[in-house]
Amino acid sequence: MNFMTSTGDPLNYFAIYEFDGTAHGGLVPQLNVSAVGKNREQVLERLRQGIALALHDLGEVPPNQHDRLPDDLQEFAAAETLFLEPAEMNPVSVEVERAVQASGLTDSELARRMGTSPAAVGRMQDYFYWGHSLATLRKLADALGIKLEISLAA
Repeated sequence: MNFMTSTGDPLNYFAIYEFDGTAHGGLVPQLNVSAVGKNREQVLERLRQGIALALHDLGEVPPNQHDRLPDDLQEFAAAETLFLEPAEMNPVSVEVERAVQASGLTDSELARRMGTSPAAVGRMQDYFYWGHSLATLRKLADALGIKLEISLAA
C-alpha cells in the first residue's frame, strides 16, 4: 500500500530527528507520530512506519503542512529536520487483518485452528511483514472458512 499525492508523486512529511548524546528520537508533528530507537536509521524507519499507520487510520491523505520547524517546536532547533515518505504497507497484511477481525476469532483460537502460534497469526497481520507464504494463507482461509483469492494487476 503506497501513499501518493493526487498527481502520483510520493508524499513527504516534515520530520524531526534528534540525538542528545544518549538517546535517538524523532517526531512527525503534523501526524503526531513519534519514535525512539537504537540509532538514526531505526528511528527514521519507525517514523516512516508511523506515518503509514497514521495515514491508514485517518483514511485520508492530508497534504504536508510544514516546510519548516513549527513555532511551538523551536526548542528542537538544533535537531535535524527532514522530509520522510510513509513506509510501504503490505496490502496482504491489511486484508489478513480485515478477515481476522471480521471473523470475530481471537488470535489464539485462530492459531489453534491453523496449528501455529498466536505470535505467527499476529505477524501475518503486521502491516510491515512481507513473509506471507501461499501455504500459510491457504491455512488461514481454511481456518476462517473463507475463500482465498489472489489477484495481480498492472
